[in-house]
Amino acid sequence: MADVLALWALIVALLSLLVALGAGFVAYLDYHQVGREEPWRLTKVQNDIWLLERVHRRPATLSGFDGTSLCDAVQVAWLNPAGFPAKVYRRGSQELLRIQTSGVGMHLEFYSREYGVFDRLPAHNKSYLANVRGGVKGMDKLKTWTTALY
Repeated sequence: MADVLALWALIVALLSLLVALGAGFVAYLDYHQVGREEPWRLTKVQNDIWLLERVHRRPATLSGFDGTSLCDAVQVAWLNPAGFPAKVYRRGSQELLRIQTSGVGMHLEFYSREYGVFDRLPAHNKSYLANVRGGVKGMDKLKTWTTALY
């Protein structure tokens, strides 16, 4: 009888451990706000000046962008001396953009690569601005984020 009771105690202890590990994983995802917040934030500063900010905790590099609308294209220019930013964005990293639109109903789509805990983080962004629709090396690792311009 004592052996059966010890076996049941072991089974309950292992199930409790599994539940605790699951709760720890959920707490980790909640801490990183996975699936709850946008990875980037685009805020209008002046007429054509916008501030792009990294929100997620995972570092990322930008690989390109695509601005489209129903009839006209969106013109985007980076307001830094080097042009397209060759840097790794971490939480809170910011970049100024000049976005010229001709009307309402436009959106801008950013392509970025996020790096996980076990990924090797580059010293700087090696994927320069490219025609993303035409294909970029490592396209399967890119994530897209679309935002409306208003």
